[in-house]
Amino acid sequence: MNRISVLIPCYNAAKWLPKLFSSLLKQKDKNFNLVIINDGSIDNTYDLIKEFSVKNKNILNIKIYSQNNIGLIKTRVRLVELCETEYFIFVDSDDWVSKNFISSFAKILAKKESSCIVGKNKLFVPKCYWIRAFAVDNFSNKDSIEKFIFKNDYGYLWNKLFKKEKYVSAMLFLQKLGYWPTLTEDHFFISYFLSINKDIQYNMKHTYFYRKAVNSLSIKPSCEKIYEITLNIDKCCYERENILCLNYLITIMSYLLISKKGDDDKRLMSYETLFLWLRKYDYILKKVNLWRNIIVWQGKNVYKKLLKKYGKK
Repeated sequence: MNRISVLIPCYNAAKWLPKLFSSLLKQKDKNFNLVIINDGSIDNTYDLIKEFSVKNKNILNIKIYSQNNIGLIKTRVRLVELCETEYFIFVDSDDWVSKNFISSFAKILAKKESSCIVGKNKLFVPKCYWIRAFAVDNFSNKDSIEKFIFKNDYGYLWNKLFKKEKYVSAMLFLQKLGYWPTLTEDHFFISYFLSINKDIQYNMKHTYFYRKAVNSLSIKPSCEKIYEITLNIDKCCYERENILCLNYLITIMSYLLISKKGDDDKRLMSYETLFLWLRKYDYILKKVNLWRNIIVWQGKNVYKKLLKKYGKK
């Protein structure tokens, strides 16, 4: 019986699926389940998925589903529910993997089981360049986890091998908070998951290729969405002195910096809420030199206004 499942949510992904499917067929280790959901695509995504499933049913253990569009978050929830293995890993439909993708995770898992194995990836920007992700040697202690988080593009669910039991437990806890952010939801989950599981391991192989759409580089979040998160900041920061929770605020602040023009009052209130929270726990932030991440924000006029209003600590 296979121990690992690859879970793929798909929406209008017909352009990218052939490359992903080809990379999965080239896996050296084919001892994995493949679960794919078509989330109400309006192109020929489902036709490609069905064709791939029929052609390769004797090569891979494939299960496919199609549904009306419910969005990425709910589709991922359903994928986990459909997962029949002890471990799973999300792969986005526009990305692809190397031939050692499954085998590299399986080898680590065979030596030592853990709640999560974080994979390394290469960022691919079409017609631009490759970027290798920074890595630390391991996750044997809290300091190494924090070092990784503050220097890496860690906050995504893809390319991480999760133990299903641990993943579901973390998800249920966050759902009980009564609020789920509509922005940076992956960061929200990962910050909590890494904070409660101390047995994280690291896959040193670059086996995942993340495609960054050129158009997405210019997408800016609305300040209204950010304001909504700051209104629920008590729920987002469920453990107020947890450095990982505070890092989520840093993420939100970075989005605020590049957000679209909108309601100036809401923008200012968002800055003010984040300012007061971060200043309250600056002794924690200084321990990991996190203030370097907000130097840009300090140069903003709004920071000077808030200092004038509340004074220096």
